[in-house]
Amino acid sequence: MMRTETITRLLSSSLLAACLIILFSACSDDKTLLHSFHSIENSKWEKDDTAKFTLPAVWTDRKVEVQVEVRTNSRYPYQTLWLKAEHNFADSTKYVKQSVKCTILNETGDIQGNGISTVQYAYPIGTFNIKKGQESTIKITHNMRSELLNGIHDIGVKIVEAE
Repeated sequence: MMRTETITRLLSSSLLAACLIILFSACSDDKTLLHSFHSIENSKWEKDDTAKFTLPAVWTDRKVEVQVEVRTNSRYPYQTLWLKAEHNFADSTKYVKQSVKCTILNETGDIQGNGISTVQYAYPIGTFNIKKGQESTIKITHNMRSELLNGIHDIGVKIVEAE
């Protein structure tokens, strides 16, 4: 009797584990190559604090879409956030500088992101062709006049395989 209960429990656990693995596998986005965030200490971003993200070398030539993601809280005082992105997606031997305008609030003061206490925004950087074996890096700093920005919780990058 004990042996039957043990086998039944073991089969139930194995079946549950298999179902969870299948569920999580079905929900994963296999086109995402990198999705990472750099947390800003105490939500106070200093002008010289650089968020750096590295996409490991790819196995085949890939066309990718890159976007910067920002998470703010209610202490962010401006309508817009200007970022400076330096990346080597197009050519691993040289960095390209790019300004990114991040609209946090529209003209009527409505939040343009998603969330409640922490709001997340996504801004496209561009589409790039990455060559086989190429490791790519993107470095992000804020490009605002203030040396210290309050209310920036995280800076992130999402890199997905383009259609």
